[in-house]
Amino acid sequence: MRDVPRAAHGSAPDPRHLQGACPSRESFPSSHRLLTSNDFRRVFRQRRKVSTRCASLHLARNGLDHARLGITVSRKVSKKAVQRNRIKRCVREYFRKNNVRLTGTDVVFTAYPGCAELTNAALAGILENLWQRAVNRCAR
Repeated sequence: MRDVPRAAHGSAPDPRHLQGACPSRESFPSSHRLLTSNDFRRVFRQRRKVSTRCASLHLARNGLDHARLGITVSRKVSKKAVQRNRIKRCVREYFRKNNVRLTGTDVVFTAYPGCAELTNAALAGILENLWQRAVNRCAR
């Protein structure tokens, strides 16, 4: 059945089963996210953009020692929240693994209609293409 130890009724859950569940190096703290509309607006005003048919990355320097990510996936991309959330999870995962390549940059990922039909592997390929082009653009 379940491998997770159960807590007695009314007591706190046993945290032992959570150890190693999300290593700190793979976390996505709020300091690495764009949180306010002003942050998003500032990035969009910079007009530094790389794009494909399915998605785009908008870029702006942030003056910090780390990159920050914002994600926009509208209902035009998919009416189903499950598909929109899958895209966001894939983007966050890719950012966690590759954010060192864009240190000091705010990045906004925007999904276009058609992105929801991509498999996770195809989306990862598009992200790699966008990310590499973004690194080259920031190097200039």
